Amino acid sequence: LLFFVFRRLVRADSFFVFSRPVGPVGFGEVLRLGVILLLLSLPLQAQELRPEAFVRQGWAVGVGIVPDCYDSYLSPNTFGGYSVDIAADSWRRSADNEYLFHQSSERLSGGFVSHGNAAELFVSSLTTRSWAFRLLDADGFRLYAGPQALLRVGAVYNPQNTNNPSNAKVGLHAAAMGLAEYRSCCWGRPLRVSYQLDLPLLGAFFSPEYTQSYYEIFSHRQMRGTVHAATPANCFSSSHAVTLDLSLRAATLRLQLLSDVDQWHTPTSAYCLTRCAVAVGLVRTLYPLTAHEETRLLPY
Repeated sequence: LLFFVFRRLVRADSFFVFSRPVGPVGFGEVLRLGVILLLLSLPLQAQELRPEAFVRQGWAVGVGIVPDCYDSYLSPNTFGGYSVDIAADSWRRSADNEYLFHQSSERLSGGFVSHGNAAELFVSSLTTRSWAFRLLDADGFRLYAGPQALLRVGAVYNPQNTNNPSNAKVGLHAAAMGLAEYRSCCWGRPLRVSYQLDLPLLGAFFSPEYTQSYYEIFSHRQMRGTVHAATPANCFSSSHAVTLDLSLRAATLRLQLLSDVDQWHTPTSAYCLTRCAVAVGLVRTLYPLTAHEETRLLPY
């Protein structure tokens, strides 16, 4: 632009000397100026438009409290105590549909609970695979919902029981998930806040009857009555996660509040495990560059 202005105002043999009046700019010069500005603006736009995250992976470790741990197969008492929690998740955009996202998450929790002089140990894992559809995207607020496959595996151990000291937990469910997130800036750094709800709907779970022993189940193949259908009427469970991701200079910090309610009941037994934990971790995000370049690690 400055080149064409000086060309009209300055003579070629006397720079910075205005020796002739300025006439109207020709159509050819305007056309050339427009083409040059368009070519210069293309790389600037490519640098300003940041692609949406292709893969986002996060890990967090924390401690929590267990207000309720009740297993009628082992004890008639309700235990309470503390737990150690590990959470990991991966969020990936579909290559074929820009509104479809794939999420996989794992939570592992183990702890010590007590009631008076009695004590129990428990371990529980939650694995989910979700297909989330973006329903709303407006002013930094996004809303996702979709189907989910949910697997729960765990065990409770009571050292005071001699015949049946432990009880295994296995449940497979078809569930629904919902996620709401808001993106903004905090102190000039990108900030992401989200809330996710996982709600099992239909499935099956393993639970022996009160009078059955694991020796009878596995040695004598007495499996009748150990697998039950799971519905919200007899297996109303839910999982909640409030996540805050703050991007710093070298990494993205994650702060999570995790809550989980796992419960079911049969005509002869019942089980309930309630957990709430605070976890801290890190997040890494992979962005696609071009079709011919490999993805590389960038801050959030």
